[in-house]
Amino acid sequence: MGIEKLDNFIKTYYNNAQAFQSLFDPYYDPSDVIRTSKTPNQTKGIIGNILGGLEIRGFGMTGEMDRRLLKKLVEFENAKTFSQYLFFLIDVKKLKPSEVYKHALIDRRTFSKIKSDEQYHPTKLTALAFCIGLKLSLDESKELLSRAGYSFSPCDKTDLIFSFFLEEKYYDIDQINVTLAEHGLQTM
Repeated sequence: MGIEKLDNFIKTYYNNAQAFQSLFDPYYDPSDVIRTSKTPNQTKGIIGNILGGLEIRGFGMTGEMDRRLLKKLVEFENAKTFSQYLFFLIDVKKLKPSEVYKHALIDRRTFSKIKSDEQYHPTKLTALAFCIGLKLSLDESKELLSRAGYSFSPCDKTDLIFSFFLEEKYYDIDQINVTLAEHGLQTM
């Protein structure tokens, strides 16, 4: 992971909303004022990513697979809060909760608060750390952040640094902390 690559990433996306939007939507067209949703052939979307890349249309799936997929889709829709969605992701990715909070450098007490209070509102840095702890894609991270009332911003270097590491699928929270500190930003 080269420093030059990160610097180029920041130069490209910092304060450039159109370029930043293209990270999340490869079909983004700034001249397209009225956007329609993408067809299933263009992208699998967040649900497809979460469910291991399965196509939602169900081609080639057995009845049992269709039922399991439908169950996961219902769970996805019912996970309205940050806490509910966090535990939905932990379940879908078949991770141990302790693995997630340790990898994210979140203390057990904070994790316990999130678990016991569905309305718990984490700080943005905590939510970003969970994105790393869960090894989420950029789209999945965007969804988790939105459940806490946050979004990625091209005007925030912390967001850009996390976006870079998520885009590169480099989930080393210690390296992220070093990079944040090198840029004079708050660490985990």
